[in-house]
Amino acid sequence: MAKKTSRKNLFDISAEWDTVCKGRQSMIDGGQDISLLAVTVPNILKYVSANNPQTILDAGCGSGYLTYRAAKLSKRCIGIDISKKSICLAKSIYKENNLSFECCAIEDYVCNMLFDTCIANMVFMDDPNWLRSIKHIYDLLDKNGRLYFTITHPCFWPQYWNYHNEPWFHYNEEIFVENEFVTSFSESIGVTTHIHRPLSQYIRGLLSTGFVIERIEEIYPNTETPEGYHYEYPRFLFFQSKKGLN
Repeated sequence: MAKKTSRKNLFDISAEWDTVCKGRQSMIDGGQDISLLAVTVPNILKYVSANNPQTILDAGCGSGYLTYRAAKLSKRCIGIDISKKSICLAKSIYKENNLSFECCAIEDYVCNMLFDTCIANMVFMDDPNWLRSIKHIYDLLDKNGRLYFTITHPCFWPQYWNYHNEPWFHYNEEIFVENEFVTSFSESIGVTTHIHRPLSQYIRGLLSTGFVIERIEEIYPNTETPEGYHYEYPRFLFFQSKKGLN
């Protein structure tokens, strides 16, 4: 059952993902995470590939599934994540000559190159410092660089997790929420935290940083899904933003 919790820092969030990353990878390997396999990752890759990327940064890469897929579209792809166990897992599973992984927070990442593309799948709603993260991503992109990311849909995710009628929930507030990490076809692998923020907060954050928003989409499966995987209202949002002339 979802419940409101106190504010957490990056180390708290990292510890949660250290705990669940192996179970999460097992979900992916077993085809149990349909939202990842049929919704968020395919939609990100569809729009990234249309812009012929050469250098890709995967911010908050987890155990590396999307990073590995993105590397097939580019000359160089680097995945970063604050979860040390997730990065160790990624390094052990996904190996390509143009692919590498590093353990660090997004806001602390240092590189001797600029990227034309940054991707972030289901990351910013788990990041207590998300605004600092996108400001740093802005600086890591070249003059024509783009940021592509997905988040849980702020309007409908509270309904999906069934906390929209809780007395502590107020749509316009930033709220840290704990719940069991499960998918439609798996059991819980542990407790993780996401941060509810109103949609306007994400839009204001992007614009204040200097990004130009090119696309916002409520995304659904774009490949065939198993019987039983269906939702009437959108669960996820996709953003495509281009670096402006700040």
